[in-house]
Amino acid sequence: TLIFTISFWACSLPAQTSDTIDNKTKQSKTHLNIEFSGVVPIAIGNNFAADGMDFKYGLNFSFKGYFNNHLFFGLKFQHLRADVADVTLVGVFEHSNVNSYLAVGGYRFILDKQFNLETSLGIGATVYNNKKTSTTFDEKIDFEDDATTLLLSTAASYEISKNLKVFIKPEYRIDFMQIDTAPIRQDFFNEAHFLNILVGIRFGY
Repeated sequence: TLIFTISFWACSLPAQTSDTIDNKTKQSKTHLNIEFSGVVPIAIGNNFAADGMDFKYGLNFSFKGYFNNHLFFGLKFQHLRADVADVTLVGVFEHSNVNSYLAVGGYRFILDKQFNLETSLGIGATVYNNKKTSTTFDEKIDFEDDATTLLLSTAASYEISKNLKVFIKPEYRIDFMQIDTAPIRQDFFNEAHFLNILVGIRFGY
C-alpha cells in the first residue's frame, strides 16, 4: 500500500506542477488591442487655443498591451485640426494641424463581463503645423510650434463581441508650449488646455 501511494503521488506531481505553470502563464499573458476613435476637441481657458483658434475635429489611434488583465502600457497618436478664428490673437495664418505622439499607461477596472473602466496617463511630444496657403501675392506661410503634452483620461467600454468593443473617453489635455513672444503676451501662449471627447472602437482584448 505504501509503495502504491508513493507511486501515485509521484505520477500526479508533474501534472499538478504543469497545471500550476499553465495557470500562471495564463494570468501573466500579455493581451494586445488597437483603438481607433474620433475626437471632439474643446479648447478651454484663457489661452491662444481657446480664444484665437477654432478646433474642428480630431482622430486618435493607440496600441496597448495589458498585463494581468489590469495594468497596461502603450503608444498613442492624436491629430487635431483647427482653423484660425482671430488673426489678431494668434497671427496671420489660416489653419493648424496638431499632431501628438505619446506614451500612455494606466489601469483597467473590470465591472462585469461586458463593461469596464480604464484610467490612463499619457505624456509625449506635439507639433503644431501652422499654414496659410491662400495669399494675395502667392506667399505661403508654413511654420511649426512645439509642445510637451500631458493627457489624463477615463474610458468606459462595452463589449460587443469577444474581440470588439465600443468606448467613450473624456480626456483632459494640456499642451505646454515652447513659444517665445512679447513678455506682455507670454502667459497667453504658455499653455493650451482641452477637454476632449473620444468615441471609437477597440479591436482585441
